Amino acid sequence: TTFVGDRGMITKLNLDTIEQEGFDYIMGVKFRQSEIFEMLLDGDLEKNWEEEEYKNLKIQERRIKIKDFLIWKVQKILEEEALGETPIELEGLIKKLSNKDEVKYKEIKSILKEVTDNQKIYRKISNLIKKYSGRYEKKVRGVICLNEERKKVSKKKRDLKLSQISATLSEVLAKAKETDDIEKIEKRISKIFEGYKRKYKKFYKVVYDEKGKKIKGYLIDKKEKGKEEKYDGIFVLTTSREDIEAYKVVDSYKNLKEVEILFDDLKHFVDIRPIRHWLETRVRAHVMLCMLALLLKRIFEINYMKGKATMQPLEEVSKSKLIRYEVKFSKKSKAKKIFPKVTHTTPEQIKIFNLIGIKNPMSLEKFSW
Repeated sequence: TTFVGDRGMITKLNLDTIEQEGFDYIMGVKFRQSEIFEMLLDGDLEKNWEEEEYKNLKIQERRIKIKDFLIWKVQKILEEEALGETPIELEGLIKKLSNKDEVKYKEIKSILKEVTDNQKIYRKISNLIKKYSGRYEKKVRGVICLNEERKKVSKKKRDLKLSQISATLSEVLAKAKETDDIEKIEKRISKIFEGYKRKYKKFYKVVYDEKGKKIKGYLIDKKEKGKEEKYDGIFVLTTSREDIEAYKVVDSYKNLKEVEILFDDLKHFVDIRPIRHWLETRVRAHVMLCMLALLLKRIFEINYMKGKATMQPLEEVSKSKLIRYEVKFSKKSKAKKIFPKVTHTTPEQIKIFNLIGIKNPMSLEKFSW
């Protein structure tokens, strides 16, 4: 049994539980938030794509040993603090780790003393190594996929949004007066990045004068922008299975997407809720009718994809509207009956219904009771 899950489900606890129960998994990865997959995407991706595309996707796979990742990450931490190379003794300690080993803070501290006396660095590296306790001998398999079309769209959208924000930012700075308080200007700038625009703030750097009392302008962080462009159109999968090829991993994940789309249709297109029934038999009947409606929708879509329908079936069918006729039997009597009727069926709609074997769709109800 293999569990297939979206990136929202990937946690250490979930993966450990699945493995402990003897199952496998294929999961989407939040690679921007994952330390291990930060390493996976580090370097030049362009050189490693497979020659043939699969379903309009470029694919490459990589395997990372947890020990190799720890050595890489420790080096990154030391580089950020300008502390040079990882001590050979610490690298040797990591390479010798087994799943049963427990690393003590004192060990890390004694090794790093020759590099720094910063307690925060000791703690950070110690916590990093302890975090992967019990997994030191494991490998992580990652499948990286690139959709070129999505890459172009993402870049185009971001460039458009950055140009709009830059124009607004330039306008705010142009209106700022020499006498304006710097804090007021900073507040105006902060308002530009409120709401969904917050994610674009990382691309901008405000430039101050030498004394830091006046704002001279702004710069776009090309390094951050380049990093984001590198990730455009990319999604990453991880799996515990070693017996299937990369394209089969992708297929399994794509099938999950199909299921998610169907559930979304069930909730928002078919409107399964609210269920205005209380008896079990009626609730079951309601759900059954919704499932049949979903099946009908899917059959329409399949026939459209096969070229048997000339336009989107749902778009055409949705042109019909439900009308309710209220019939009163006498002016004196309050007795009445409501009859549902759908607006006139077009020739195109009739063709679409005929594709799935419905000969006379939306016919008039008989006036009988």
